[in-house]
Amino acid sequence: MERKKWRGQFDFIMSALSYVIGLGNLWRFPIMCYRNGGGTFLICFLVITLVAGFPLLYLECCLGQYGSVSVVSVWKVVPLFQGIGWTMLVCSWSLAIYYNMLIAYAVFYIATVVTEEEPWKTCGHWWNTASGITQMGNLRTEMALCLFCCWVLIFICLCKGIDSSGKAAYITATVPYAIMVAIFTRVIPLEGSADGVLYLITPKWELMVQPKVWCDAAVQVFYSMSICSGGIITLASYNRLGNNCLRDAIIIAVADCLTSILCGVVIFAILGHMANNMKVSIDAVLSRGAGLVYVVYPAAIADLSMATTWVVIFMSLIITLGIGTMVRTQ
Repeated sequence: MERKKWRGQFDFIMSALSYVIGLGNLWRFPIMCYRNGGGTFLICFLVITLVAGFPLLYLECCLGQYGSVSVVSVWKVVPLFQGIGWTMLVCSWSLAIYYNMLIAYAVFYIATVVTEEEPWKTCGHWWNTASGITQMGNLRTEMALCLFCCWVLIFICLCKGIDSSGKAAYITATVPYAIMVAIFTRVIPLEGSADGVLYLITPKWELMVQPKVWCDAAVQVFYSMSICSGGIITLASYNRLGNNCLRDAIIIAVADCLTSILCGVVIFAILGHMANNMKVSIDAVLSRGAGLVYVVYPAAIADLSMATTWVVIFMSLIITLGIGTMVRTQ
């Protein structure tokens, strides 16, 4: 039976953008920049994207489009490599297990912030202090409900195959940009934001010769562009044979790089403002907790006027990015 095709010309591009642009851009990229010399890592990231990321992305687009089969079946062209397809499938399954939990956290934060006091402003609840790894603790019913709602939302997006997921992609691929631009225009004028952006773009040239920086940049490129995870091959398999996959690959690669940079600017502007308020360095801000997205950023935004609105907007960004990736992963 002939494989179903995308209805519109831009369905694949929107779906692919929704897939590759996710929490890796918003969360992991700024952390990697901080750990590897800011501008130094940015240069390495762009170089590896050009010499490795884009060619592999283009190769996967071609493989999926001209194979027009699933990520497992496409590797039958080289029987020796059929295990690659199954490995990609396992990677996607593994991603789906934990990725939806991150979305559920954001849903929980929105539900909490509109019904009661923001959870990051106080430390008076018993579950804020762990008893230890030997005690599992009680079931958090509200978190389980949030997780269930996330799975229901993903089911709705996938219930009619690429017809419904293609339409959902226009939302999950465009809304995050609108939110990021809104947050960008709000945080850039803040005091100390320029210091944060300067911290991001200033290279430490002595780190350019460190293999670890280049390795981290390569990992980030593969993680950010979702290369070798099977998603791009699957999405491209629904393209028509005459589709210009080179154009699509260029658009996806450029959009991913620009999105990572935009996220980095927004995040470091927030951190710069937070460091200015706390009278400490940005290094001290980043070392104050592991919950970077769910603790540090909301705490910084909480100092703004209309803080509740901005926290809801920020968490909505996490939800749309996560849902977009999850829908395409399935």
